[in-house]
Amino acid sequence: MGYGLAPWYAAFLIRSHGMHTSELGVWMGSSSGLLARSVFYSQLCNDTLVCRDERGQMRVSALMIASLVPCYVLFLLVPGRVSALISLSRS
Repeated sequence: MGYGLAPWYAAFLIRSHGMHTSELGVWMGSSSGLLARSVFYSQLCNDTLVCRDERGQMRVSALMIASLVPCYVLFLLVPGRVSALISLSRS
């Protein structure tokens, strides 16, 4: 889902916040690197905490996805571009 929405995030930031593609590339590239690292560590924690419980793994995954919803809402509704980028990098 994240890979499918990434091009839309860029178009939204260009249209709504007047960003140029060069500065958007720097922000999106750095946040993608942080995202890859956080995915690795969250999967490591998930495997460590609930390694033998499939239902527990699904609960942890559902909880993590649900915790991203406020960040996406903030991304769409905050007026400043820095605030929008920070909320996007948190998700």
